[in-house]
Amino acid sequence: MISSFHQLRDKFLNNKKKGLVTLVAIIITTVILSWLLFSQWEVLIKHEWNLRPLYLLLGIFVYAMILFLTILIWSKIVESLGQKIPYYQHFYSFCISALGKRLPGTLWYIAIRAQIYQGEFPAKIVTVASGIEMGVIIIAGIIVCSLFSIPIILDYQWSIAGIFFLLLIAVIALHPRFIRWVLHKVKVEQREIKYKQLVFWVSGYIIVWIFVGILLFTISNFFAATPIRHLNYFIGSTALTGVLSRLLLFSPSMFGFSEVSLSILLSTIMPSSLAVIVAVSNRIITIVFEILWALIAYFANKFFTKNILNP
Repeated sequence: MISSFHQLRDKFLNNKKKGLVTLVAIIITTVILSWLLFSQWEVLIKHEWNLRPLYLLLGIFVYAMILFLTILIWSKIVESLGQKIPYYQHFYSFCISALGKRLPGTLWYIAIRAQIYQGEFPAKIVTVASGIEMGVIIIAGIIVCSLFSIPIILDYQWSIAGIFFLLLIAVIALHPRFIRWVLHKVKVEQREIKYKQLVFWVSGYIIVWIFVGILLFTISNFFAATPIRHLNYFIGSTALTGVLSRLLLFSPSMFGFSEVSLSILLSTIMPSSLAVIVAVSNRIITIVFEILWALIAYFANKFFTKNILNP
């Protein structure tokens, strides 16, 4: 009984600490974004707002491309571990678990994935596959940074240390020998991950990272005309921000990191007040897209299960 009390106490304290960290992150984020927003408030007021819905429709298409490509890569990663199931099941799992990324904490989506795949294959397969996926995301993001983010990195040279640290972790995590060792430790049938598979996955995520930058560019153009010559900057900004955010993967909260980082970076090519609106809107619009696709996946899965599998 005493042991149970101590466990409950420790759990309460841990939750309290996580809540405190999240609260601090919210306060810091609010202060920084407010300063960026109000520092050029007059520019924002005088700006001639002319919303362009066509770019929002383009953003919907770009997000769909991102979604279907990431699900395809995820399905290939899972398949490489000996678990081949229909694409529609991956589609359902991916769309539903994506909402878990918006919960306080950082790894809820893995737990949701494991719950959805329950009965199809063990949770430890989901965990290993998610680890491989993260390594692929990081390496692909660093490659995109090397193509589009060099001027930004030179302005923020402290980011170099974070990039090299993440690169080291990702290279180790994706080494076929390390993957075999992990599979052995979790008592899963060992599979040979080939380098050509890794190249395919990384290449796919390079395209995904580029599309993520294009998505931000379309959202920016929804609010104000943004010259096409800045597209490279948008891709580089999203890639660098996305890669560095992985440094906070095991922290209690990642709240506000992307919004603040993108606001600061975009303020070099547009008024800081407008940069804040674009960065925050990017998060809000992305969440709306995620909810819509989760609903589509839910009803599609329900229809498929009822009418195809169990007619």
